Amino acid sequence: MSERDIPEKTKLEKKKLDEIHLPRPTWMTVIAVFMLIFGALGFFSGVSNLIMPELYDIQHEALEDLEQRRIDSEKERAEQRNPVSDESLEQESEITTEGSKDAEKDLENFPIIKEFIHGLSNDIVPPQWYIDSLPLIGSITMTVSLFYILSGVLLLRLSVWRIKAFLLATISSIASNSILIVVLAGSGNFLLKMQIPGALTSIFIDIILVVVTLTFNRKFMRQVVEHNEMMKAEAERVGTE
Repeated sequence: MSERDIPEKTKLEKKKLDEIHLPRPTWMTVIAVFMLIFGALGFFSGVSNLIMPELYDIQHEALEDLEQRRIDSEKERAEQRNPVSDESLEQESEITTEGSKDAEKDLENFPIIKEFIHGLSNDIVPPQWYIDSLPLIGSITMTVSLFYILSGVLLLRLSVWRIKAFLLATISSIASNSILIVVLAGSGNFLLKMQIPGALTSIFIDIILVVVTLTFNRKFMRQVVEHNEMMKAEAERVGTE
């Protein structure tokens, strides 16, 4: 046998020692189920982000239509209740204008109230740039969720790619959530900042999953190698008898 063949034989023997002939451990089943559940939930969340811009457009049109109907209804009621001359209407318009100016002056006298009113309207409505970026966020969320589902399936099947797929899913999730937190924190919008705790929780869960999985998988593979060495020694002993 040439020296060139020795490394290949060594790799083959190591591969045989790494082959899993033990039943799937309970911890791996639990992790796989979590990955499948999180993946499914994340996928549906990504789908909702894809269709959210259309829902915002429909909501905006409905609110505009409702506001226009309210204005038209008030005009009709005013005309039916008070059929006065054009001169009276002009006087009423002047009074209304003066009242609006007085209200604006009151707000100027109380800048805190004015700032609160204008700030509240900006905080309860997502900014347009975020609405436009929802399809991209949804696509990224769906991709990461598919990695989660794939990882869960490979863990259940005890595939040799299970750990690589698991790390791909969790690292992608941590990276995407970290970027999302930076964007949300700098948005200055109350509704968007409310999503930061959820993203932080997701990162925390991913870190726990990584630590638990890598720790238990190292112990499991040590058991696999020991088990295969025992099987190999037993086979050699039987063969010599």
